[in-house]
Amino acid sequence: MKMLVKIVSTVVGIVLLCALVVGVYIAIRHLLGALAQLDVEVVPVTAIASVVALACAAIVAGGRRRNEADGTRHLRAERMAVYQTLLDALAEAPPAPDKLAALRRLLVLSGSVEVIRGCHALDRAAVAERPALLARLVERMRTDVGASSRDLTDEELLHLVHGSADAATVTTGEATRVLTSIPIELEATEK
Repeated sequence: MKMLVKIVSTVVGIVLLCALVVGVYIAIRHLLGALAQLDVEVVPVTAIASVVALACAAIVAGGRRRNEADGTRHLRAERMAVYQTLLDALAEAPPAPDKLAALRRLLVLSGSVEVIRGCHALDRAAVAERPALLARLVERMRTDVGASSRDLTDEELLHLVHGSADAATVTTGEATRVLTSIPIELEATEK
């Protein structure tokens, strides 16, 4: 089945590539035909105007791309600051409930969907699940700010969050102690 999907997708890709090449050929032929019908004196002016219009479009598009990148960079820095503060609060034993509530509000405004869901899952988890969910939350935060977590284990991440000398202790001991002290605030509708 997988082989059939690969074959079909390869054939579709080749057909689309051929269609693109034919489309470009027809467009160039049409453009050259239109230029051939113009007077000899008008062709250079038309060509120069076309090049200027394309250059202006490229400049405007480049400026918009830079502005979007600057906005993304600013948002990434803001998210990194919120995530850092949240990790600092989670590493405290016990975390201050008012500080966590303020951080959750900041997270709602600047956090990614995956991080918000991870924080929600951490709040609602049973005690035994919290260290693994904290590691997942840290992975989501790292992914959101552009860092890779592919080769990091849960123990390594929790070790860095809690600063324990023994990663095994972090998973079963300190992380559980810290994470069990996080207040779980159930909404009035969830009883």
